[in-house]
Amino acid sequence: MASPPFYIPFAHWDSTPFQPPYTSITTSKFLAEWLVLGLANGELLILSTATDEPIPRARLCGHKAPVVALESLLARTEAIEQELLLSLDSVGTLCKWSLADGRCLQNVYLTISTRPRGLRIVKKQKVDAKDPVVMIYGASTEILVLNAETLETVLLWTGNLDWPLPVVSGRSRVMTLLPDGQIQGWGLNSRRLEEGGRGRLALAMERDHTKQFLVEIKEDMGRIRGFERTSEKGYVIIQKTSVSSYVLEDAKFALKETVPVGLEIGVAGYQIVPKKGIRKALVMVWSEDGQTEAFELGENATFGHSIRLPLDPTRGKRTVISIACTRQEDKYLIAAFSHLGSSSGRERAHGDFLMGLFSTNTAGADIEWVEKNEALTSSSSLQDDITSSCSAIFANMLAIAYGSNIRFHSLSSFLLSYHEPIKEICVPTTACICLLKRVRVGEHVVHGKDAGIKGGKEYLIVGTTNGELFIIEAPSFQLSKRLSISSTAVCSANLLLSDLGKRLRFTLIASSADGTASIVDVERARIMVTFPSHDYSPLVSYATKTAQNIILLTYEDYIRREWDLGEEDGGVFKAPPSSRGSDRDRDTLGTYGRDLAEEGWREVCVGKFELVEEDREGEGDDTNGDGTIKNCERLCERGLPTASVNVRAVLDVLGHAVKIAKERTRASERRVVGNHPAFVTAKSLLTALVPGGTAELSDWEEDDYERQTSVQSLFFRRKKPAVLGQMGAGKNVSILAKEAPNEAEDGISSISPTVSACVLLAALSTIGGLLEASGNGEFFSNVIERALSRLVITKNEPALGVFAKYWMDENPIIRATARKCLSISIGTLSEETRTNTIAYWARFLPAQVPPELFSSKEVVRSVIILGQLIADHPDSVEQGLKKCIALSVELLLGDSNHSFQDTAIELVGHGWTTFQSLFDPFEVIHILIRISASTMDDFSEARRNTLNKCILEIAEKNSPLLGSGLANNISYGSSSSQPAALAAVSLSTALGVSLAAMRIVTMIVREDAILFRDVLSLIITAVVKILDPNGGLREKVMPTITELINEMVDAYPTIAFHRPTQRLALSISPGIIMIYDLKTSAEVNALQGHHSLANFLTFSIDGKFLVAVDLEENMFFVWKFVTGILSFIGGGNDGAPPILLPKRKEPFSNERNVGIVEIEWTGERSVKVTAGDQSTVFQNVDSTQGSGWNIL
Repeated sequence: MASPPFYIPFAHWDSTPFQPPYTSITTSKFLAEWLVLGLANGELLILSTATDEPIPRARLCGHKAPVVALESLLARTEAIEQELLLSLDSVGTLCKWSLADGRCLQNVYLTISTRPRGLRIVKKQKVDAKDPVVMIYGASTEILVLNAETLETVLLWTGNLDWPLPVVSGRSRVMTLLPDGQIQGWGLNSRRLEEGGRGRLALAMERDHTKQFLVEIKEDMGRIRGFERTSEKGYVIIQKTSVSSYVLEDAKFALKETVPVGLEIGVAGYQIVPKKGIRKALVMVWSEDGQTEAFELGENATFGHSIRLPLDPTRGKRTVISIACTRQEDKYLIAAFSHLGSSSGRERAHGDFLMGLFSTNTAGADIEWVEKNEALTSSSSLQDDITSSCSAIFANMLAIAYGSNIRFHSLSSFLLSYHEPIKEICVPTTACICLLKRVRVGEHVVHGKDAGIKGGKEYLIVGTTNGELFIIEAPSFQLSKRLSISSTAVCSANLLLSDLGKRLRFTLIASSADGTASIVDVERARIMVTFPSHDYSPLVSYATKTAQNIILLTYEDYIRREWDLGEEDGGVFKAPPSSRGSDRDRDTLGTYGRDLAEEGWREVCVGKFELVEEDREGEGDDTNGDGTIKNCERLCERGLPTASVNVRAVLDVLGHAVKIAKERTRASERRVVGNHPAFVTAKSLLTALVPGGTAELSDWEEDDYERQTSVQSLFFRRKKPAVLGQMGAGKNVSILAKEAPNEAEDGISSISPTVSACVLLAALSTIGGLLEASGNGEFFSNVIERALSRLVITKNEPALGVFAKYWMDENPIIRATARKCLSISIGTLSEETRTNTIAYWARFLPAQVPPELFSSKEVVRSVIILGQLIADHPDSVEQGLKKCIALSVELLLGDSNHSFQDTAIELVGHGWTTFQSLFDPFEVIHILIRISASTMDDFSEARRNTLNKCILEIAEKNSPLLGSGLANNISYGSSSSQPAALAAVSLSTALGVSLAAMRIVTMIVREDAILFRDVLSLIITAVVKILDPNGGLREKVMPTITELINEMVDAYPTIAFHRPTQRLALSISPGIIMIYDLKTSAEVNALQGHHSLANFLTFSIDGKFLVAVDLEENMFFVWKFVTGILSFIGGGNDGAPPILLPKRKEPFSNERNVGIVEIEWTGERSVKVTAGDQSTVFQNVDSTQGSGWNIL
């Protein structure tokens, strides 16, 4: 089963100046304790407003285009209800963020095809209040409706005559305003589909014919800027030069008042600030020249006096970008973001962030603007504020470009000593480096986004802003001569496929911003041919054909040019067919896959056009040789050097070193030395995760000195750790501010439950690997307990969902740590928190979610958390929910998804004592056997081990029930012997299930034979039954039964088998030994005459005698089998087998009462019984006399 990624990003804010206009602010919004800024480069900056000074908390990097809208959304978490953030960018990407830990929870690409204008959140009717919807509207007549919980599309709302501006008018109620003044009411209604829809609810927008209005929109007041609801019945319409208030009453949309806006160049933006508890609001509008005006809207929907809030005119010419306002007690807090123009030609324009408090009673005269630019700017320790421009993985290191220099970092140096790179190369150029690309030449190279990554000799392609190219070779780091391809910035560099023509294979195609492209021989560092640009249009893609020296270039204006390089220098331009590049062939920008694929072309998009939807998650990704570090190129281009550390890969590399160390001869050398690269890397990661060392991680007691010393030695002392981040949905990275953990009372653990759980799991897993590597693995369990007990003391309970996420991780250390953390965390939950946790996760149980949400990640995690809860604390959950959890486990077990099955298998084994009374245990056993019957092609060894472990746990907790279930499946191929169940089983299915059940019995006998000691008669009876010659399965099951019987004879002294006669003897109970004939599948004799359980059964060589001992009485018994007509004498009228009494019954010497006796046939009729150091020989066992024995 593939484990979820376990990446933790780290970045360096201290080298990043962060201030407009480098990154302009496009939108802003005040939330409860936060000020959220949306930026032109797609980032979100979170500022804390809990104090007088706004403090940066996180940078959220989930968008690639300017952010245009922000909305808050209340959602329930494990313990509390928290405020989430929805952000929408100009290309339609929607992201959902957790503000508490700055993590991307969900993201959706290309929500609408036109330019988005905003979004609205609509709460549905009370019965469905937990599932609000999100409406995204733009420059289109369509509005997209998404489920706010899952961000899945639930409705594409069409039917509007023009571009609508929607406003929420109540629960499940929306009103739209068209540019011509038409207002229409709508209702969001749910309808349950018929049986074909599997009971799902479908949403529909239905026109409310009672709410159709027409308002006068005066053209001289400019176009409509906004349509908002201010109170239960009050609405405002904002135009370029006016604000109008309306009231909806008596089925009329009545105009109350229109006031002109005193802004010279008109309204550029607006915000409605409600007053909680009263039907009043503040309407704030601003223009781009720095003028701001506010209108107080009264209870009767009329405007009070206007408030002018001019920005400080002494600060120069200003362009207002965004304004956010919120109410604080009896005043308003306003934040203004602007762009200051330069007062002289030499001074560079810069951004400005001002905040102020004002009161409506003083008409804003009391406002004092305070500059807060320091909140947006991090101190830089680099000269001239040079920021990183690009990055790549090269020579197993992270290469980062600063100006014309390239700095190389190992994982350790990046995490702990960023300003001391391993190596630095100065590129001889006056321009800045704008592109770094790693390629490998010499082996097979695949096409697409992975071109140049697989195998071969490694090179680093360096591109500059003035069109220069340099090539660095590994491992010598030798820099090539300057290669000039253009006068504009290099935009892309892609390695061509290895199966092309002789001239093109293993060459590089590089393009610049003006569309100039060159074919470069990487190994010889020379330009082979340069293709001129086309009207300065950037190159979008190139296409090639197998075994040919031709290349097709596609430009941004849809023009294509085909070039034939032949076998000589240069290239020949080929005129394309007239059909190419026509409008009807245009799909999305720069992609002509439909035509090119038919003609045998293989197309690769380049540069910024490489971002196709299916590749978005992998955009900019690049890992080093062992996979421990992943490059975050897009963030580095924004001046935020970032790399994601793969915790699982770090532990895998360390585990490999431990495995090698344990193979050494000397015991003292069976540990990893401290300077081993894998050990150093793991220590660096641990130090970066927990900069405070053991004091931040755990509360130690006096008797923990040895453990604390061992753990403390795993941290580096001299360090300047990077800033922690998180990897969210869609691989979107968010970086916490450096001040965030430092100002938190308890460090990282107090920022949020999710951050606490992620860091704790990564740190403890790393400690576990390091302790094992250093030979102190016995301390690990105690370290986990100490770390979690500290969280209990500080009341910083971690998010259980994180531990559940890695509960089935493929790395044994991560898996064991996650399970231990989850178990301890569940056991230490307070009563209130446990109640909230159960209520939250119960919503996602498979038995309760609709079918379309069954694959959601929360579904599996809910089963893990609640399954663990009722397994360890069954009295904490009410009976109805217990049954729902058990049914959910059974649903996962029967699902076709292997990941779901493996999770359920683990839970079934762990909680069998509780689960067996909540679901049908025989059906669950049958499902486990069916899973085991899978072919080896789709059943890995790891899955087999997981299943075997589960079955062994069931056997330990209730072996009679498991034995009965296995017996049913062996003999009937079903979980039941009822005729209805048997009729539904085909012969092939019955065979597969029967064989799987017998293999499971064989496995249990091998692993722990004592578990099935009391159910042997059930198993043997089922085996004998399936050997019926008339059943049709005998020959097919014979090899498996032979293996099973051999294992049972070796494991149990109460079973004996005589292969020539195919007779099986089983001591089924005290006083009875049953003899089975496997040739006829029948019981042939019942041997009696002894009082206790007979042991150490042994057939004679010819199979005519069976001997056994009774250890309670120390008696030796001999039975002789009769054949022919005499064999039927003694049988019952009901078909019971004939009863045989012993031929001889003699005591044997066992003075020490040893429990293991050895019986050996020393001749055809003589037997030797050995008990410890005493032996007894019985001669002529066919005789009824007892005088023929000797004691040795």
